[in-house]
Amino acid sequence: MLQTRSPLPAQPLSIPVRASSPVEAVPASAIVVPNETGSAVQLTVGKATWVFIRLPDNRVVERRLEAGEAIEVGPLPVYLAVGTADSVELRVEDRPVALEPFIKNGQVRITRPQLAKLVP
Repeated sequence: MLQTRSPLPAQPLSIPVRASSPVEAVPASAIVVPNETGSAVQLTVGKATWVFIRLPDNRVVERRLEAGEAIEVGPLPVYLAVGTADSVELRVEDRPVALEPFIKNGQVRITRPQLAKLVP
């Protein structure tokens, strides 16, 4: 048997909206996470795409990079994802990385153990 009462309130709820803390917009090319271990990862994109980086202290860098922008992080991230594998250059310790093994569904996805194997 169907109930006739609606689970939704008859009138909109009046809940005060609380503003979140302000976020400062920083160009992706200006983002450099301190490099404590000597292992740095540089990422340069040739066309606009997004990047998602999870750092060892659980901070996340999530940005849209425009064509020609670069980002450098260190120590080695726990996880790195790039929205497209086209026109992406990844360097670990200033050495180029062949991305083919890390491309899934047209996106670059690489974990810290995989990056650690690339450190000389």
